[in-house]
Amino acid sequence: MLIGQAPSLTDMRMEKLYQGPAAQKLLAWLFKAGFSESDIGTTVYMTALTKCFPGRILGKSTDRAPTPKELANCSTWLAKQMALVRPRVVILFGKMAIEQILGLRTSLARLIGTEIERDGIWYLPLPHSSGASTWLNHREHQLLLEQAILLLAERRKETI
Repeated sequence: MLIGQAPSLTDMRMEKLYQGPAAQKLLAWLFKAGFSESDIGTTVYMTALTKCFPGRILGKSTDRAPTPKELANCSTWLAKQMALVRPRVVILFGKMAIEQILGLRTSLARLIGTEIERDGIWYLPLPHSSGASTWLNHREHQLLLEQAILLLAERRKETI
């Protein structure tokens, strides 16, 4: 299972999650970990913390982050998805997903490239691939992403 922040404007227009430029980078990471196109939506169930596009930041061309109220409104839906899918591995795509699901408020540099087991589920944090994020502009962060992709490849082999 993969959990991101919220649908993008592109997702809303195409009426399907994970369709924009950031999603294309994310998919490339999944393919590098050994997943195929046919795995997306079947072996890899993709969802988000919120179910609606939150809109743009006023006066900017970047998406607005969901508010705490929006996150709370959608939390029961996400909990029901988790109960139905019963994932063995959960990829947390971006800091907001990491913080909401794991309750961890720490730097991405401490989390990316690690995995956390809770109640029999493995959680693998990934950075967000949005062009608005500069986290991956640093070489040491790119190396952490490579480590995360290797961990994901190992979990994929164990669970498929």
